[in-house]
Amino acid sequence: MYTVSSLMAFHDRLDEHFKHLRASRDEHGDGKPIFALEHGLSAAEITELQSEVRRVLRSGPPPRDAWLPVVVYAAEVGYRYAGDEYWQTFEADTPGWVDHGDRHYVRERFGQFAKRYGGATPTGRWADHFSIICWPITHAVLPTDLQEDLAHLLYDYRYQLTAELIASPEDLGKRLAARAYWTSARFLNFAQSPDLLGQVAAALLTGHDDGAALLLNSTLTRIVADLSKERLARRWLTEAKSRASHIALTGVARVDARPTSVEDRTSSRLGPLARPRLSLSRDPNHDWLVHADLPDFSVVPSDLAYVHLAVSRLRCRVAGVGGPPLPRGALLYAARVTLNSWPEPGTAFLSLESAEASVNAVLADECCLEAGPCWVFKRTSADLAAEISGKVVRPGSNYVAISESEFTGSAPSWIKRVPIKCAGVVAYELDLPLVPDHKEHEFLRSLGLGLRSEIEVRPVGLVSARWDGEGRGEWIAGDPVLVAISTTRDVVECVATLDGGPPTRIDWYAHPAQRGFIDLGRLDVGEHEVRFSVLPSGPDAKPIDGLLTVAIREPRPRDVGGNFREAMVIQCSPAGPSLEELWDGKVRIQVIGPADLPATVTLRLERKQGSPLGSYDLNVPPLPIEWSSWSAALDDVRTGPAAKIYDEATTGVVEVSHPELGTSRLRCSREFSALRWGVGQDRDGPYGRLYDNVGAKDVLIERLEFATPDVRHSVTVDVDSKLRDEGGGLFVATWREHSAAVVVPPRVRQLADFSRAIAKPWIVSGHRSAETIGRWLELSELWQSARLPGNALARIARDRVLRAFATSICSVIGGSGWAASERAMTGADTPAKERSAWEAASQLLADNQYQGIVVADLKRSVPEAALLSLDDRIMRFARYLKRIAPTTRSGVDHVWMATFLLRLVSSPGETGSWSGDSCQPALEATLANPMIVRAARFFVVGVHLQLGGSAPSGCYAGWDWE
Repeated sequence: MYTVSSLMAFHDRLDEHFKHLRASRDEHGDGKPIFALEHGLSAAEITELQSEVRRVLRSGPPPRDAWLPVVVYAAEVGYRYAGDEYWQTFEADTPGWVDHGDRHYVRERFGQFAKRYGGATPTGRWADHFSIICWPITHAVLPTDLQEDLAHLLYDYRYQLTAELIASPEDLGKRLAARAYWTSARFLNFAQSPDLLGQVAAALLTGHDDGAALLLNSTLTRIVADLSKERLARRWLTEAKSRASHIALTGVARVDARPTSVEDRTSSRLGPLARPRLSLSRDPNHDWLVHADLPDFSVVPSDLAYVHLAVSRLRCRVAGVGGPPLPRGALLYAARVTLNSWPEPGTAFLSLESAEASVNAVLADECCLEAGPCWVFKRTSADLAAEISGKVVRPGSNYVAISESEFTGSAPSWIKRVPIKCAGVVAYELDLPLVPDHKEHEFLRSLGLGLRSEIEVRPVGLVSARWDGEGRGEWIAGDPVLVAISTTRDVVECVATLDGGPPTRIDWYAHPAQRGFIDLGRLDVGEHEVRFSVLPSGPDAKPIDGLLTVAIREPRPRDVGGNFREAMVIQCSPAGPSLEELWDGKVRIQVIGPADLPATVTLRLERKQGSPLGSYDLNVPPLPIEWSSWSAALDDVRTGPAAKIYDEATTGVVEVSHPELGTSRLRCSREFSALRWGVGQDRDGPYGRLYDNVGAKDVLIERLEFATPDVRHSVTVDVDSKLRDEGGGLFVATWREHSAAVVVPPRVRQLADFSRAIAKPWIVSGHRSAETIGRWLELSELWQSARLPGNALARIARDRVLRAFATSICSVIGGSGWAASERAMTGADTPAKERSAWEAASQLLADNQYQGIVVADLKRSVPEAALLSLDDRIMRFARYLKRIAPTTRSGVDHVWMATFLLRLVSSPGETGSWSGDSCQPALEATLANPMIVRAARFFVVGVHLQLGGSAPSGCYAGWDWE
C-alpha cells in the first residue's frame, strides 16, 4: 500500500495527478472543469490524508505551500455533507481549526485550484450568498444527500433524453435544472450551476467508457456505489442508464412536435395540456353538474419554471367556483373543481393570489376553456359525460350539450332541455338517430357541431392517459401510441400522415371487420396531428378523411406522497414544504383514503437520509385525516421529546401506512439558509443558538422583549454561543440582506415567573400616521414570521404580542374614544367581560345616524357570519363597507379594501406582505376614515367571541389567513 510521511508529499502527488487530469480532459472532454474529489486516492489513502491534515491543523495554521491536501480534505467533508451546518461539521472533524483555521483560507485555496487546474467554479445566487462553503460543496461533485434527487430526476426525464442532449452536457444540465423544482432545497442550490449538473448527469448516464472525459472513473464508481446503497435510487439510475444506452445504440434524435396552427406556434407556451378539461355528472336529483379537471403544473416547460414556483406557493382562484380559493399547491395535484356558475367572457379562468402580473397573464392566456358558444359532452354512462374537444358528434350516440343561450329555431325531437346546476348556461341532451336527415344535420351545424359517420378511431394496446372518444387522446411520453381505424365500408386503401410528413400505407384487415392499425411508436412531447384517408370500394366512392390529435405529455414526477390514482395520498399546502414549515405548523396536510380505515401515521426526524434521530407516532383519527386533526397531532409531538432533537435534524419524513394499502411518504428537507436559529433547553433554562453558514464576523444580533415588543436591544455575544434571557423574547440576527429570527420562551421555575411571562405587552405609542402604522406592521411581521419552538409558553407569549400590535393599531386609527374600548376588550379577564366590552364598543362605532343603522345591522349579522367561510365573511363585510363608506380610495374595489381592513385588525403581521405597494395608500385611506377600521375590528372580535374566543391558529378565532 502506498504510504506518505508528510503533507508535502501528498501535495506533490496531487499536483501531478491534477495536471495530468487537466491535460486528459482538455484532449477528450472539451475542456470540462475538474473537481477536487477527483483526487484518485484509495479509501486507505483518503484516511491517511485526513489524519495528516488534522495533525498539522491541530498544532498550527493551515500550510502555505502544501495546500492541495487541505482542498481535498474540505471536498471530502463536503461529500459527506447532509444539509446541516458545513462549518460545524468541519470544525467537529478538525480539532484545532477553531484556534488556528481561517475560513477565507479555504475559499482562496479553492480559487487557486480552479485557476491552476481549470477546476469547477460555483455560480448562481447560492454561490453569491455562500461565497465560502459553495467551493468545497461544489468540488464534492455530488454529496451523498443529493444523489437520490439526481437519480430520481434522471429517471423522470429518461424518455426526454436524446442523443443530442447526452452529447451536450450543458443543454442537459439546463433541461434538468428546469425540472428540479420538486427536489430538495439543497439540490436546487446545486442546480444553480447547470453546466456542472449536466456534466455529472451525463457522466452517470454514459458510464465508465465515455464518462472519463466528464468525471474520473474512480470518482464515478464511488458515487454510483454510494447511490446504489438505496434500493429505489439504484433502480432509478439503472433504468435511466438503460434508456441512455438504448439511445446510444439506436441514435434516437429529437423530432419536435408540430403545433396545430399559427397561433399555437406563437402563443402555446404551456403546451397542449394547459386547458382545463370539462366533464359532467348527475347529482341525486338528476341535475347535471359541471366539473373542471385543472391543468397539472407538476411539469412545465423550462422557460416557465417561475410559473411552477408561483403555483406551488400561492393560492389559486377558479372562475365560477365559489368559496375559498384552492390551497397552495393544489394545481400540482391534478385537482378537480365543480363550477357553480359559468365564467364571464373575458374573465381569467385561473388566477393566483398576490402573483406577479406576468404569471397571471400566462395563466389567463393558456389555461382557458374551449371557445363556445356551445360545448358538447359524450355520455359514457347514464350519469357521466366527457367533453369532446373537437365538437364532433356521431349518429346513434348520446351527448349532452351546454350553451350560454337557449337553442333557437325548430329543434329536432331528440333534443330536450334538462336541468343543470351551473348559472349562466343551459343544458340539452342529444340522442342522435342512426341516420340524421338534412334538416337535422343543418341544425347541428348551426350549433357549431360537426357530424361524423362511417369511420371510427380509437386507441388500442396500452391504455391512453385520456381519450375523448372522438379523435383526441393523451399519452405519457415513452408509451407507444397504437390506434385502430374501423369503418362499415369495404376499403380499398388507407393512408396516414404524421405531422405533415410523407404518407404511410396502412395494412387493412377486411375480415372479420374492416379495420386497420396505425403504430405511431414513441412520439415526442407536444401535440401531433395524424391525418388519415380511407378509400372505400366502388366506382364513384370518394375518400373519407379523418383527423386524430395526439397529445404527448411528460410523465408527472411520482410524488412519494402518492397521487389520486392510488388508494392513499398525502396532500399538502404548500407543495414540497421544508422541514421548518412542517415543524412550525405552516403546512396544511391531509391524508385522503378509504373512509373509516385506520392508518398508522409516523413522523421521523433524520440527521441525514437513513440516519434516524427519532420516530413518533401521531395520534390521528381514521382516514380521511383532515388538517385540523393533523395539526393537533403534530402539536403533541412538537411539545414533547422531539423538540430536543429537532435542531439536529436535516429531514423530516411523514409516513402513512396500512397493511393493505401500502405506504405514502412526505419528505421535508431543511432549508439551506445563511443564518438559522436553533432552540434548546438545559439546566440553565431555554436558549437560542445561531448557526452561521456564511462565516460572517459582523452579524448584528438584537433582542426584543415580550413586555416591550417594539423596542430593539443590541446583544453582544460570540456567534456560536447560547443566547438566553430569563424573560425570553425575540432574537433577531442580521447580516447584509440575510436575517433570521426566533422566539425564545421565558424561563419559568415558579408561578410568579409564569405570571410575569404572560404579562400584557406594552407598545410605545406613536404619532397617528401611516408611517407609525407601517412600522408596527413590519414589527408584527417580524414577530409572526420568527421561528416558533415547540414550547407552548413561547406560542402564548408571541400571540399576546401580536394581539398587542393589533390593539395598538386599532386604538391609534380609531381615536381616543375607541382606544378606551380596545383597552376594555383586551383587558377583560373572562369571556363574559370581553363580550360585555364588545357590546359597549358598538355605541362608539358610528359617526352619524345612518352609520348607526348600518352598524346595528352589522352587529345582528355576527352570529350568522361566524358560521360562514372566511371568503364569504369577507364578502359580507364588503357589503357593509360599501354602505358605510361608498368611496374608500381610488382604484380599489370594496372587496379588496374589506380584505385589507380585516387582515389589518386581526393579523397585522401578514398585512404588509399581502398588500405590497398598496399598503401605504390603503393606510392613508383608513386614517382618513377611522369608522371603517372600527367596524372591521368590531366584526373580527364579534366573530371571535361567537366561536368561543379560542383560536387554534392565529390570534383570533375564525380569522386564519394561512
